[in-house]
Amino acid sequence: MHCRQAAWRIVVTLIVGWAGWTAGAVTLYEAGRPLAVIVTAERPTGVVRHAVAELNEHLTAMTGTALPVVVESALDGADVRPRVLVGDTAESRAAGLDTASLEPEAIVVRCSGTRLFLLGGDRDDRNRVPATADRAIGTLYAVYDFLENDLGVRWLWPGATGTVVPRRADVAIPDGDRRFQPPLIQRHIRPGLRDWDNAVGKLGMTPEMTDRLGKEYTAWSARRRLGRRANFRFGHAYNNWLRDYGKEHPEWFAMMPDGTRVTPEKPYPSLERAKLCDTNPELLDFIAARGVDYLEKNPDALSFSACPNDSRGYCMCPTCKALDPPEGLPTEMNYPGQNFQYPSLSDRMVWHWNQIALRLGDRCPGRYIGAYAYSNYNHPPLREKLSPRVVIAYVGFNYLNAEYNEQSRRDWAGWSATGCKLFLRPNLLLVGHGFPMNYARDLGRDIQECFRTGMLGTDFDSMTHQYAAQAPIFYVLTGLLWDPTRSVDALLDEFLTAAYGPAVAPMRQYWDRLEALTREIAAYRDPNADHDRDRGFHEMTAVYYNDEVLGELRGFLAAARTAAAGDDGVQARLAACQTALDYARIQRDLRQAVADHRGSPESTARVTALLQEKQGFFRQHLDDWTLGLHHVYWREARSTTHRRLYGGGFEEALPRPNELARLVTWRFQTDPEGRGDQDGWQTAGFDDGAWKEISSLNAWETQGWAGYDGLAWYRCRLEVPAAWANRKRLAIEFGAVDESFRLYVDGAMVHESLFAASEDPELWKKPRRVDLTGILKPGTTQTLAVRVHDSGGAGGLWKPVVLLYED
Repeated sequence: MHCRQAAWRIVVTLIVGWAGWTAGAVTLYEAGRPLAVIVTAERPTGVVRHAVAELNEHLTAMTGTALPVVVESALDGADVRPRVLVGDTAESRAAGLDTASLEPEAIVVRCSGTRLFLLGGDRDDRNRVPATADRAIGTLYAVYDFLENDLGVRWLWPGATGTVVPRRADVAIPDGDRRFQPPLIQRHIRPGLRDWDNAVGKLGMTPEMTDRLGKEYTAWSARRRLGRRANFRFGHAYNNWLRDYGKEHPEWFAMMPDGTRVTPEKPYPSLERAKLCDTNPELLDFIAARGVDYLEKNPDALSFSACPNDSRGYCMCPTCKALDPPEGLPTEMNYPGQNFQYPSLSDRMVWHWNQIALRLGDRCPGRYIGAYAYSNYNHPPLREKLSPRVVIAYVGFNYLNAEYNEQSRRDWAGWSATGCKLFLRPNLLLVGHGFPMNYARDLGRDIQECFRTGMLGTDFDSMTHQYAAQAPIFYVLTGLLWDPTRSVDALLDEFLTAAYGPAVAPMRQYWDRLEALTREIAAYRDPNADHDRDRGFHEMTAVYYNDEVLGELRGFLAAARTAAAGDDGVQARLAACQTALDYARIQRDLRQAVADHRGSPESTARVTALLQEKQGFFRQHLDDWTLGLHHVYWREARSTTHRRLYGGGFEEALPRPNELARLVTWRFQTDPEGRGDQDGWQTAGFDDGAWKEISSLNAWETQGWAGYDGLAWYRCRLEVPAAWANRKRLAIEFGAVDESFRLYVDGAMVHESLFAASEDPELWKKPRRVDLTGILKPGTTQTLAVRVHDSGGAGGLWKPVVLLYED
């Protein structure tokens, strides 16, 4: 069986023609009156219809009037109006311009005599908004190029505030011929608009708001010409394979350092993300066969993915380890109860991908294996030579960590030197959590160097939509993805001029100050921070974004408001910057209040007040493209670190209508030998005075017991008010327990909840409620003890523990 040959090759051709403008001009409008007509083919494609709609939308905003639209056959020789010919027409073909003969995504903007031609290499005629298409939509890009380069339209960020359309009564286009094909075959930034756990919905985000935001971002990303003319597939490829194949093929999966392999019953790091045994020959056969099957069923796909699952737990079997050069750069390896330094796994992974390529043989010519250079295998290989059938997507760069960035530059250069085909697949946009910053210049220069050294395309994870705080970064990035040869400084100047007009001078100072601050943050070294610097950054926000720095930035904004008095568009964009500074102050103070919390009513009240202020502030900015709340809550709702730093546990424990008490602070002791039961740790009379205090809002690993797996105990004394006797039912709800637990009240076990990955792999993060009616004694003081067992990863009580009632 042979896969169908894909109609595409990895060849980058830059088509640029900048003909000198001549004295002639096509006049579209005069004194606000439309003189020209837009002409399309008899049956315009979906791409052309959308391109015409976009052209007229912006012309209307510019002049107050749209141009009439007619099909070519409706015109006759007596019609002397200037013509804007969009897409493939008989007249464009007669002029030597044929969309079918143009390279995919190539654009042509030609003005000659009384004709303006806007067309491009289209490969998608589906009748839907082409901005969501996976294939070339050159005619639409030609319209955007015209609007931007000839009419001065700027799309700074999604929505009305980010759109700048100059007002003009006269529109005349000089003669000329401009041609261009974007050199990057894929210019992708993941949208990042998923509402994890309905966190933004709980704040008030309605389905109508969600739909509008999605449409506005889709429009903006197309206007900035994000897109692709080839469909490469990357991504973690083996999620849940342990669940699906682990019982039948246990030898396919990773061996732990103790010589045992992960199993569905004992997964690591999770059932979803367990790693493979990279050298198992039967597994390699299976992966190659599935890859061929995928390519055969998906003729538009240029690759299938062979990327390991995310996170930790790589195979330590002797055969896999033999492929790891001992002189490789060290990386941290993580396993249950132990972390250690180990050489880079890149040679092993290159060998693994080469073996899959060998199994492909001559099948599926012109198609590829998509692989990441990531995690413990992002450094270039030392011994193995990469097969030409493998395309590497490099995951690196971070502008809050200068040291890591320098290593990323070396890694990229090393992979490039192997001659392999390279994509850039960074997570760099995900850091900073919406605080104001500016690394547009540094990112821009790295993008240009990656392009110079062989970058074919990008896949950024993900757009955070924090335009109030970081808009120049997104503008420069998207501009360079379309044309990596552009000047970074020119793009930045373009943004500042369009965004702030008469206030450009103080706003240049504003963003330059944030650039200096960002570089200061990146240079700070925290030995306890992980590679993406998140924890080190957040724990220093009170220093980085202190009152003096925020006051300096507010001063620039005040000067800008004065300079732009009367300009509503500029004032709205300045208000967005103020929103970013307000966000920084609230989040900074909240993080500090959470760090200072010791369980007292006063400190709890402080955290609660800030959380309520934060929620009210967020509700004011749900859908105005300032804060990027989908990203904020992706972090704060799902990252244990961010939940701890920003009071996620407190937020979930804000008072409920049927709440009686919150049990935040407990006494804690590990029990590695399992002696707690026999030594009476569950009893009311046991003396736990020597135990440490711990919060129930975060796993024990984040509170001083890093790397510990096994048994541990929580204890607290509860004063049960006499008034609770009036409640019909009493219960305790554990927001989440990782993994199994027993609950004791005054020494008697009243509940046991056992975690079994094969039965409910999500149980560790679900609420668990225990009925305590008749067990709690109103008017007394009782002892609660919770015995928790965790087999790996984070462990313990890590969400609110709340006492509830039912009348």
